Amino acid sequence: KGVHMNQITGQLFKPEDLMPGNIIKLYNHEFEILDQDDYTLKLYNDPDAQFANFSPEAVVQKMRESMRQQYPLVRDIFRRFDKDHDGVITHDEFRAALGKFGFANLSEDMVMTLLRHFDTRQDGQVSYNEFCDALLDEDFPKGMLQTKPAVDTSFDPDYTERAQYKAVERSETVAVRKAVRQFGDIIAKREGMMTRLIKEFRHL
Repeated sequence: KGVHMNQITGQLFKPEDLMPGNIIKLYNHEFEILDQDDYTLKLYNDPDAQFANFSPEAVVQKMRESMRQQYPLVRDIFRRFDKDHDGVITHDEFRAALGKFGFANLSEDMVMTLLRHFDTRQDGQVSYNEFCDALLDEDFPKGMLQTKPAVDTSFDPDYTERAQYKAVERSETVAVRKAVRQFGDIIAKREGMMTRLIKEFRHL
């Protein structure tokens, strides 16, 4: 993320610069701040407020808006979440990515609620298709454009357990893959290593 100066004030941008009614100047272009969504207004009035006090629906809408502004392609957003590039987003990856989109202080319960909202299969992780379905409207709706389902805020201990298990499982998979790569490098770089390994395995 870049650091930008408000060319009108000659100083770095401050929160009060972005209040409705103000005019800011960036890259020699002037912009008038016309409005502010409820989420941002509440956060401005109380910077120390816990995001858990906000409506999950408001958080999801803010997520969609923030993600679309930063990345026009959903696949680029998904890649920011999917750090190990295994095609799914686990709880740990989801929480880490939320922080990069301005949601670092969400409570654990809120993170789990949002993860479950994206995870339509309820298997504890979010696939690319599920991610797209949560962020995008249908390209060719059969009837009238359907609204997105509301966020289910009820606590589901079974889902929490599945999500935590998937996160641990994925982290173990990453560790195993790293070990296998290191093992392969040793065999490739050291002459006769494979023969020595075979001999050692025979003694087991």
